[in-house]
Amino acid sequence: RKKKSFTIKVANFIKSYVVKEILCTMREPIVAMNGIGGYISIPILLVVYYILGKKSNNEIDIIGELSKIFLNKTNTYIILSIPVIISFFSVSSLFSASYSKDGKKLWIEKSLPIKAQDIFIGKIIANGIIVSVLNIAAYILLNIVIFKLPIPISIYNIILSEIIILNTGSMGLIIDVLRPKLNWKNSTEAVKQNMNVVLHMLIMLVYILLNGLLIFIIYKTDLFSLCAYAIMLLFNLIFSFILVSYGLKASKKFYDFVV
Repeated sequence: RKKKSFTIKVANFIKSYVVKEILCTMREPIVAMNGIGGYISIPILLVVYYILGKKSNNEIDIIGELSKIFLNKTNTYIILSIPVIISFFSVSSLFSASYSKDGKKLWIEKSLPIKAQDIFIGKIIANGIIVSVLNIAAYILLNIVIFKLPIPISIYNIILSEIIILNTGSMGLIIDVLRPKLNWKNSTEAVKQNMNVVLHMLIMLVYILLNGLLIFIIYKTDLFSLCAYAIMLLFNLIFSFILVSYGLKASKKFYDFVV
């Protein structure tokens, strides 16, 4: 009974912590805009393209040409590249400055009768929800305008992009938990003047390039489509297990150090 009660308390804590993180992020415009700016640029670029197309009597038709490429359903390698490219818009300070923006308030979290690993999970879920909503919305919008892929492939792409976001988010949290910027005057400084954000971008770029390299290898080996989809999914799931496992260990060491 005690074990069941503790499990319920942990679940309730994570739920309340996730809500708290989301609300705190939305209340700080600087933090929020740094986290969602990449996705906001997508509809803006589409609107600019539409205006340019009207002014040039539709002579500028880059999207039309792209649509023709994606309408070729047999092009597995281009389809696999879609979630990788879209997930690059998730580069933000939401993850890589998550611990830093808490600053000296971290002692409050330390005083709670809860594991440091649960706080790490709470941050992953909270920031992941914000980014995921925008990621799915961006994919649906681009799929309507450009990709025009069938629903099963679209569902696969969304799942793969969400796993990639989990991985890049874990990378950001790990960087920030290993070298947090805890001394700042305001949250703007914690986000805008934080080298962890730059490091996160560089490491994420390497990770995206690894996915690109895997797609290139799949292309060269001319694998069957279903096999190619499975390999991409498995590759990123293995990354997820490694990153989350290491992140949980790193968060425990961090809070032991903060005490």
